[in-house]
Amino acid sequence: MFTKRILFSALATSLIFITGCKVETPPISINVDGSPVGSHSTQLSCAASVPSTITAIHNNVSIPINLQVTGGSIPYSYSGIVGNFLSQVTVSDTFENSGVTNIQVTRTYLIADSIGSSTLCSLTVTVVPDVAPSALACAFSVYNQGAPVGTLINLGVTVSGGVAPYNSSLYTAGADSTSSVLTQTGTGDFSAYVFYGVAGLKTASVRMTDSVDTAVTCSQVVTVIGAPSVSVAASPSSTVVSGSSITLTAQTSNFGSTLPTINFSTTNGGVTFTAVGNTIVVGTTDGQARTIIVNVEASTATQQATTAITLTFTAPAQNLNCSLSHLTGFYQVGDIVTFNVSTLLGQSLALTTLSAQDGTVLDYLGASHARVRFNSAGYKTVSATASSISTGALCNGGATLTDNVTILGVTPTTLSCSAVTTYNPSYRGEFFLARAVVPAGVGVGTVRLVDIKTSWSAQTSYSYYNDATSSYMAIYNVGSFPIALTVRDSAGNEATCSTTQVIY
Repeated sequence: MFTKRILFSALATSLIFITGCKVETPPISINVDGSPVGSHSTQLSCAASVPSTITAIHNNVSIPINLQVTGGSIPYSYSGIVGNFLSQVTVSDTFENSGVTNIQVTRTYLIADSIGSSTLCSLTVTVVPDVAPSALACAFSVYNQGAPVGTLINLGVTVSGGVAPYNSSLYTAGADSTSSVLTQTGTGDFSAYVFYGVAGLKTASVRMTDSVDTAVTCSQVVTVIGAPSVSVAASPSSTVVSGSSITLTAQTSNFGSTLPTINFSTTNGGVTFTAVGNTIVVGTTDGQARTIIVNVEASTATQQATTAITLTFTAPAQNLNCSLSHLTGFYQVGDIVTFNVSTLLGQSLALTTLSAQDGTVLDYLGASHARVRFNSAGYKTVSATASSISTGALCNGGATLTDNVTILGVTPTTLSCSAVTTYNPSYRGEFFLARAVVPAGVGVGTVRLVDIKTSWSAQTSYSYYNDATSSYMAIYNVGSFPIALTVRDSAGNEATCSTTQVIY
């Protein structure tokens, strides 16, 4: 600052003459505007503000007001405050709002400096009416609910109501858990992540408080499933004769919504793999006996599970010795005899061919036994071939197996029948019973009705067989119509008998 010094020479000279000694006054520094140096800088101004920690101003609640002053001459004073301050001061003020909606309130504050200058600073705030806060509440949210053991699970807590700000305490993620700290991410939002080491239902809980110490506790059940796993099943068995194949099917669990990729592998040689999805067919390349271990891996981008299965291929039997036999006893013409193929090795066998001298084969082949009905007496020969169901090996190298049975002679009476109908006469469309009456002692074994015929003009409607030798039928034209019935015995002998049916 530019200053000037003034010497009062005349006054000094007078003093010398009067006192007889020299008197010198110290120099004085002044501002160019005439005020002492250090007491004035720039124009006096001030600003009023509310601390940033206050989010809402409520009715009739005292809050701090920060007054910041610049310029003028220090120290400063605020109207109504005893004492001075240098640059800023905090005062208390109360705002009122007795209505039901927010209002704007403006206040002014008078600041004075040390040389008598003054200034006004104003503050406009929004005042919230006295409305009771809603009840304090909190709720959990779970991301990745139902995740497997060891998977990261995010927990969230949302707080509402009460009077913010909020604080959390007594937080726990539940049993068997490793959790981060529950951290506040927003005014009413908190979050944490957790890992669970054991599957089951876990209960996370937390106690929340607001700024007026109101407290609420909330909890959430978290479902944790077992660790990802893979199992494998072998069909028909994990042990087969070499040359046969084994089908492996993998089953997975606890991989969530992502379908895992299945991979089969082995370090053993001499086998072939044919894989389709979660299934693989394993076979030997040379028909030799061997034991192999197949490793199975199920994996996604984030999860993996493994298992292994041992497969045994046994050496094929050099000779599959089989025999054909029947239950011993006395058999007559028309009797049914069961023939069975078997082997001392105990393997499951299947008949591939079967023929009987003067006999009728009653069963489809493919099982180890079949039934035969013989139509005449004598010494009968039954021939068959068979093979192993599991390996396909041929019995006796594919040779024909034979068995003999004696059928006792019976001289049957020639099969015959007579036809009767009831009701006769009958009306059009009315069902009547047509029966083939077979005399006792005729035919071989069981006799059955196998056919019914009548005139083409009868417009006949057949219904169903009533028993072995009769059937219900209906005729839809008027007249006299022939009815012919055909029966057959167990030996294949047939007989036909007829009658006439009158229709009104």
